[in-house]
Amino acid sequence: MTSPGQPASDFIQQALHVERVFMAKIGVDALKPEAKLLLLLNQHGAMSVKQAMSISGLSYRGFYNLLNRLNAQQLVTITPDTSDRRVKKIGPGEKAKFAVLLAG
Repeated sequence: MTSPGQPASDFIQQALHVERVFMAKIGVDALKPEAKLLLLLNQHGAMSVKQAMSISGLSYRGFYNLLNRLNAQQLVTITPDTSDRRVKKIGPGEKAKFAVLLAG
């Protein structure tokens, strides 16, 4: 949780920093793939499935299993890209709005 004076975006940046340090120093993920994806979506907004899959480090099958679980829980949204219908965009779902969750 964030402290009263600390915005949720600071928490997200700190968590993602810890993830990068762990990976760089010892080659281990500090965050579960679900948490990492949700934090990135809350920080950067919607991204393509291809971008998210490359960041996750999961296999194709593993990523789609994760994505389907998160979508079923309304933690992510999956929509066609408005400029290229072949591309699917992933965004944070209503239940994953960290700014609201962490501030409250």
